[in-house]
Amino acid sequence: MRFIRLLGVAALVLVVAGAGAAAVAWYAAARTVEREVRTWADEAHAGYTVHVGRVSVSGFPTRLVATLDDVSITSEQLALRYDTDRILIARNLQGGPDRKSTRLNSS
Repeated sequence: MRFIRLLGVAALVLVVAGAGAAAVAWYAAARTVEREVRTWADEAHAGYTVHVGRVSVSGFPTRLVATLDDVSITSEQLALRYDTDRILIARNLQGGPDRKSTRLNSS
């Protein structure tokens, strides 16, 4: 009886540790997405500038959904400007087909 109880406790510890590791991995991936979006927006681009307001990542635990608020892309050379309130970019993390989507709300 003691062995079965010990086996049950060990299984519970493994499940909790696995869930914790998955949460840490998702959080690290979300911070990487935020950092990469910021880096892309702040880089010097040939002929255009990019401004991104707030960047947030959601979708735990099976997706990464990046929300970019107040996005503006300007080309001085072409005298063009594109503004939108929000861009959503989604990516599934576990199996299944990727659903990459971009939803724009133009102002």
